[in-house]
Amino acid sequence: MLLSDGKTTVGPDPVPIARAAGQLKIRIYTVALGTAQGTITVPRPGGQGGTETRSVPPDPQSLSEIAKASGGQAYTAADADKLKDVYERLGSLLGTKKEKREITAGFAGGGLALLLLGAAMSLRWFGRLI
Repeated sequence: MLLSDGKTTVGPDPVPIARAAGQLKIRIYTVALGTAQGTITVPRPGGQGGTETRSVPPDPQSLSEIAKASGGQAYTAADADKLKDVYERLGSLLGTKKEKREITAGFAGGGLALLLLGAAMSLRWFGRLI
């Protein structure tokens, strides 16, 4: 899931990346955040001191292209209530899968490393294995 205002300011074009994700069966669901009148306050560039207000309207068209390229879906959320609705809709699409993993080998490897460390220290201190 991608939460963004949709505006690409740095980095590569996200659409080809989304297309590659889609080929790997990774769906990207985008959520456009904010309103057309949205602003943020940021420090002035160049170390001039103070702050300035910048307009940050969402770009739902870009986010829609990203979602389409991957086979996902695009949503918009102008406020917290709308975002909650989007999360509820996506809840049925997104999920987790519990999977058991064998960790015995990791503990056995750690034990072996400690045993070898002890043997090396014994050789160093006493000149023989104890």
